[in-house]
Parts: sequence; C-alpha cells; structure tokens
Amino acid sequence: MRRYSISLLLPAMLSNVAFAQELIGPAPITTQRATASTNGFIVVFAQGTSSNVRANVAVSAGAGLRHNYIGMDAAAVTVPNTNVLETLKRSPGVVRVVPDFIIHNQTKGSRGGPRRRPLLSTLVK
Repeated sequence: MRRYSISLLLPAMLSNVAFAQELIGPAPITTQRATASTNGFIVVFAQGTSSNVRANVAVSAGAGLRHNYIGMDAAAVTVPNTNVLETLKRSPGVVRVVPDFIIHNQTKGSRGGPRRRPLLSTLVK
C-alpha cells in the first residue's frame, strides 16, 4: 500500500468541503412588501427632546403611546382619527410624522412563520 503525503491530501479534502458548502449555501430570504400598521405612526421630534416631553405631546394630542424610543428622538403612537394626527403634526417640537410599517420576513424552511418587525429605516438619514 502506498503512503501519500499529507501535503497532497489536505488540499484535496479542503477543496471538497468548500465545493459542498457552495452547493448547499444559505437558505434564501423571502421578503414580502411592507404594510402600513393600522393607525400606527412614528412621531419624530427635534433633537434632544426628552422622553417625558415626547410622551406628554403624544398623550395631550389624543394619541396612544405605544413605544417611547431610547437613543433616538421618536415615539410610536396609535392615532384614533385624522384630527389627532393633524394635532400631532402641528405640535411644537415635532419634526415629522411617518406611517409605521410592518415587514414580514420569512426564511424558507423556517419554523414559526413570519416575524413582525417595525420598520425604522425611514428615520435614518
């Protein structure tokens, strides 16, 4: 029986592993379109607005505060009607009001179905 040097076998074995990984590859991610959350909006405030002021502005306008973000000057709110939305837009310290979107991501073959995640990329400049 012939002995082969490890220097010849090792590259051959590694190339087979690399080729197999190329064939298998990661599962592709399928993304559905973003859908607007019903009556959900993200209110962007002026830089440096405290979380207490953000909460007070949202509640005094008649909106329901869903989430007061830490690390960014924004709050997620639920707006019952257009009058409350217009009041929020005219409130002092509010830079803009954007719809809150939900993105459904699902990896093929994943368990548990799609995950719901709020889309905050509209706030990133």
